[in-house]
Amino acid sequence: TDMLVKHINSASNKDYIGWLELASIAKDNQNNIEAQVQQRDAWLRNWPRHPAHDSLPGGLDKLNDLIVERADQVALILPVTGRLAAYGKAIRDGFFAAYYETLNQGGSVPQINQYDSNATDINTLYQKVLNSGNKLVIGPLQKENLSALVASHPSAMNVPTLALNRIDGNKFPNGLYQFGLNPEDEAEQIAEIAMSKGYTRALILTPEGSWGQKVAAAFAQRWQTLNGKIVASQTFDASKNNYSEKIKSILQIDKSQQRLQRLQQIIGLRPNYEPYRRSDIDFIFLLARPNEGRAIKPLLAYHYAGDIPVYATSHIYRGSNSPSKDQDINGIRFIDIPWIFDDKSQIRKDINAGIPSSAAYQRMYALGVDSFRLH
Repeated sequence: TDMLVKHINSASNKDYIGWLELASIAKDNQNNIEAQVQQRDAWLRNWPRHPAHDSLPGGLDKLNDLIVERADQVALILPVTGRLAAYGKAIRDGFFAAYYETLNQGGSVPQINQYDSNATDINTLYQKVLNSGNKLVIGPLQKENLSALVASHPSAMNVPTLALNRIDGNKFPNGLYQFGLNPEDEAEQIAEIAMSKGYTRALILTPEGSWGQKVAAAFAQRWQTLNGKIVASQTFDASKNNYSEKIKSILQIDKSQQRLQRLQQIIGLRPNYEPYRRSDIDFIFLLARPNEGRAIKPLLAYHYAGDIPVYATSHIYRGSNSPSKDQDINGIRFIDIPWIFDDKSQIRKDINAGIPSSAAYQRMYALGVDSFRLH
């Protein structure tokens, strides 16, 4: 919005100024439809001859319908007990932070009814939600619950349902919207970024297990669609602390050392020789959690690969500023959601001030805030 205002103040073409003002309206008050309507109507009065006057873009022409049709009761289905309780509670706290932000700004909010997805079978719970008069559902969070709902509603959901996760598949019921922090999406985005940098040869480093396998597959598929080449792929196991062994192998340092030994046997002397890594890598795609990343990056340098660009998913960064811990991942390029770096966000400041243990769940708060605004 600040950038749009800057351009408004400097633009010379009158229609262009009108477009910028319209874009600013679309960005402002996304959590308060009434305020958006007021801004839009003021724009319509001020720009009667603008090309967009009779055909408003970006859904601005549908705001009145949204006010009439929006749900007066919304069900929030999250795990607030069990192993995922901390994540469910963080999403809930982000959701209600956005709820009260809207309320404090004079916007209308629906009645929110909360349900613990860990308390009972999801289909039984979903029926209870419908019987209680909820017109819109936000949740569930767990993939297995979402899969069970989809299996029970092959054609259409009873009410619009904003799931906070994504599952695989090609056909989904009408009225189901899948929204979440999907690592496969990040992997595909990294492939596109790397290709835009002119790279063509990738090395993949991921954790052992199904999670690493799925994310590596998503990256590989997108990378190869873009005509990129995968030079090699390697997995590591944090529990075995086998990072050095795996990195040494994939960079073919061990082969270089074997060549040194053979040469030493032939000439009978130890030559002045340093092992060297393979030279057919443009960049490394890394999927790693913070502790894994802090171990891997220094080892890449130790094994003569400190100059190879490393691109990682958001999982490598905990989400809070910790320079002393994160110095070992300096130089790694990673992608993340805007919330993590938006120090000016008042709602983020309020959450962090009000919840002492908020640092570890920043992305969950953002998911909660966005789910309220999306509803």
